[in-house]
Amino acid sequence: MSNGAQFDYCFENKTIWRRRVWDAIHHRLSVNGVRPRNAVGLYLAGEKNLDASVAAEHGFDRNNMIAVEWDGGVAEALRKDGVLTFKGNLFSAMNGWSPNVPCHFIVADFCCGLVESTAQDFAIFLSINNALSDTIVAANFLRGRDAFSNVFRSLFAEDYKESAKHRGETFIHILLMMLENNREKSGTPINQEELSKIISSLKRRLFSYKSTSGQVFDSVVFNNVFPAFRSLGDTTAPSTSGQMAALLATRTRRMKSELTRCPVVNAA
Repeated sequence: MSNGAQFDYCFENKTIWRRRVWDAIHHRLSVNGVRPRNAVGLYLAGEKNLDASVAAEHGFDRNNMIAVEWDGGVAEALRKDGVLTFKGNLFSAMNGWSPNVPCHFIVADFCCGLVESTAQDFAIFLSINNALSDTIVAANFLRGRDAFSNVFRSLFAEDYKESAKHRGETFIHILLMMLENNREKSGTPINQEELSKIISSLKRRLFSYKSTSGQVFDSVVFNNVFPAFRSLGDTTAPSTSGQMAALLATRTRRMKSELTRCPVVNAA
């Protein structure tokens, strides 16, 4: 599912999860020399937009956070509240992102199992837009109801016994396998040394939580290094959308307006 979250969970474990995610993004941005206040990115908002306040607590500017919401009514309500909102699914937003504006984070709280279309779309759109290079990605999946991923888990279960059931681990391995397959088709196969470098560069972090009904959700946070390792012969390019261009322009105007209201005072 690549749409905005259909359910908003407001309970202790979910709140802790949100704080862990935004704390992890904050830390990685700092390592990359990016102030959270200046970071621009995408997140699945949902009707209650619960991530926005948690992100703000971690120093993120709401004017730099572009919500993604597939439901037209919810999207309109978010816009009326002043939230920069892309109406559509996450992958349309990723594909439409301007190649001239770095995307610093993507928070994808899917609230569903890991399905084939999600894995395939992520593999494509994380790779083709250089503006998404080094983007910090946080993805969250329901453990179960995803028979598609069974075959993939069986391929690496022996090497990753402790995390074989973790959908975040599965997700990373699917992305790697798709990259390897594309490179093989292009005639530039990935050798073991390069694969080890990719895995190390991802710096993936896994964690999980349980819902109030006892369902397990698995999350992974990683650095998007896939554009640097795509085939040189791959000419697939993103298609900047008018909706995204308008949102990014509005974001720029808002940030300039804030700077005007808060002028810098030079020290004597």
